[in-house]
Formats: sequence, structure tokens, C-alpha cells
Amino acid sequence: MEFSPKTNRILMAVYLAAIGFMCFGNFSSPDFEVPKTLFGVPVDKFVHFAMYLPFVPLFFYSFGKEKRCWKTLLAGFVLALAFGGLVELLQGRTAYRSCEAMDLLADGLGALAGLLITISVILIKRHRHEKA
Repeated sequence: MEFSPKTNRILMAVYLAAIGFMCFGNFSSPDFEVPKTLFGVPVDKFVHFAMYLPFVPLFFYSFGKEKRCWKTLLAGFVLALAFGGLVELLQGRTAYRSCEAMDLLADGLGALAGLLITISVILIKRHRHEKA
């Protein structure tokens, strides 16, 4: 089932608001405990990866057109990196968050994974359409 571009744009706006909430919310409470590492990697890096994984697919299905799909995919990936960088810089200006290069790397890896998944879906759809 595919959503209309308008519905995808609404989902993209809700998604960006959720990222803003997660990145700028003050969750430092003694009752809020999260494990420090998972498989030797800081848990917050998994969170950053997961937060940016849907960026490119949502952007593509909100603004992508078949004839310029590769440009839209590249634009979505670049915007994800720019958005992640901006969020990190703004977090560095708060008293309760920090600006970390490794967070930006995790954001970028999540966006890259989203890009690769989206490309795979496009290629699979094209292959199925060509067979039909």
C-alpha cells in the first residue's frame, strides 16, 4: 500500500517534529535509566541511527518523481546530513545536551541505510514492472 505524496508530507512533518522532540527534550531524570552500551557501542548511537533511517525514504516518497528520482534521493540524503549537523550544533548550545561528531556519524549512517533501502525498493519495483 502506498500513500499519496500529501500524506507522506504530513508523515515527514510529524517525523521531523518527533526528531526535534527527541533531540531537544530534557530526559535527564533519576527515574529515566538507559543502558550505556549495547554490543560495546553507546546506546545513543543506535538511537541516532534509527532516528535518521526513515529520513530519505520519507523525503523520497514525499517529493520524488520518477524521472528525477536519483536527484531526489541524493537531495534527501544531503538534507538528512545537513539536518543532523544543524541539530548537533543546536544541541551544543543547550545546557543539557552536547554536540558530538559521533552522533552526526550515526545520523549519517542511518540516512545512508535509508538511502540504500529506498534504492533497493525502487529497483525491485522496476524489475517487477519490467517483468509484467
